[in-house]
Amino acid sequence: MLALLIRKRYNIAQFFAFFGHPLFYIPVIGGVFFINQWIALNVAISVVIAEVIGGAIKLLLYTKRPQERPRLTLYQKWDASSFPSMHTSRIIVLALWMIAGFFSFLMTVAAIILVGVVAYSRIALKAHYIRDVVGGIILGIVSWLFVLFFFP
Repeated sequence: MLALLIRKRYNIAQFFAFFGHPLFYIPVIGGVFFINQWIALNVAISVVIAEVIGGAIKLLLYTKRPQERPRLTLYQKWDASSFPSMHTSRIIVLALWMIAGFFSFLMTVAAIILVGVVAYSRIALKAHYIRDVVGGIILGIVSWLFVLFFFP
């Protein structure tokens, strides 16, 4: 019974972690484009900026994950580095643009909940430590602010 509960918790964490995965952003940005092109473009630019900065940090300042991953190729070296959490930085970027673009209380609550569950899922899946998630949050906020102020 305990093993079943642990497995169920793991599956739920995997589900919510997908909201921070790069493949999630292709249809989301495409869908948002039909509603508001400005938000879609800003989400895309912010995510790219976060990816470039986060990728550089991951390659230059390697930090171990709670569960080790192989480091044979350049991609594996990037993926094996724990800091910052790119899933968290992506979901923060999306949440901030949705809040800024739609000015809705319901959107704000949904965005905060989504950020919380993605951040928690990264720790629950033993993909990151808390410091990695906090680093991802900061990276996402910085990327969002950069685009907000320099790409009107």
